[in-house]
Amino acid sequence: REEAAIAYIVAGSLEWHESHDCRGEVKVLPEGAGSGEAIRKDALAERRIPDEWTRSRLRGEGLEFESISEFRAGDDPRRIDWRSSARGRRLMVRRYQLEQHRDVVILLDCGRLMVASAGLRHGVAAPPAKTGDATKLDCAVDSVLMLSRVALEKGDRCGLGIFDDHVLGFLPPVSGPAAYRAIMDSVYDVRSRWRETNFTPMFATLEHRHPKRSLVVVLSDVVDADTSGTFRSALVALARKHVLIFAAIQTPLMRELVASPIDSSLDVSRKAVAFRVLREREKALHSLEHSGVHVLDVEPGQLTVPLVNKYIELRERNLV
Repeated sequence: REEAAIAYIVAGSLEWHESHDCRGEVKVLPEGAGSGEAIRKDALAERRIPDEWTRSRLRGEGLEFESISEFRAGDDPRRIDWRSSARGRRLMVRRYQLEQHRDVVILLDCGRLMVASAGLRHGVAAPPAKTGDATKLDCAVDSVLMLSRVALEKGDRCGLGIFDDHVLGFLPPVSGPAAYRAIMDSVYDVRSRWRETNFTPMFATLEHRHPKRSLVVVLSDVVDADTSGTFRSALVALARKHVLIFAAIQTPLMRELVASPIDSSLDVSRKAVAFRVLREREKALHSLEHSGVHVLDVEPGQLTVPLVNKYIELRERNLV
């Protein structure tokens, strides 16, 4: 009889179980750290990102001069270069490309609201509040990695802030392949400490360490108009200086409670609370939109594509 191994016969086949002492640490990376094939196949993503994965030189209304070429129908007459036109005896226009090396700062909330179940298990719909389900924070981490990948591949600098009621980490915007590795190392094992979110320290850190105008992306959520008053004021102040995207990640349980049948008085109370939370949340997001904040109100599993598309839209409009 061997102490380290057990041999037995089951249904005519021999199975051998052996124990080994293999101590060590292994990084378990989020899904977003892998290939971008999933987002390429998404029909909505293809509308805006058909070939954004290459370093194409996009023409637009940016401030970086690209070239002088012959006038074509549809060109802006204000772009005519009269000196070049006189030399070549034909109309020539100055063409510009979208600016490169813009700054994108992603702020990831790890507070208690982000621990709610995303209603997903291994990428498919699942009942909420099950042990092992993906959380809103898990989906947000995947989106952080995909958005940073796209921003870096387009030549922008990308930074990251992680916070709950304190600043847990801040990486100023950097560019190049090493930047993505730094961002991945910062978020691959991020977890919530179940603290109430306080945005003030994170925004103060951003103002102190990176005051330059940037595209700031906040991944978080709001509860209602009253408890999120201070937070909304901070976001509005931030939007006066930066281009701000606020990705409000929904809690699927709330909408499931609203749609669930009523079998008891307790169900009535739960449905009433869910209605009130959703109504107050909608009022808070509506107030942010009217204050100049670009708001995305999305389910956790549907966050990545709208977020990347919004980044590309604002970039093409040359708002940063």
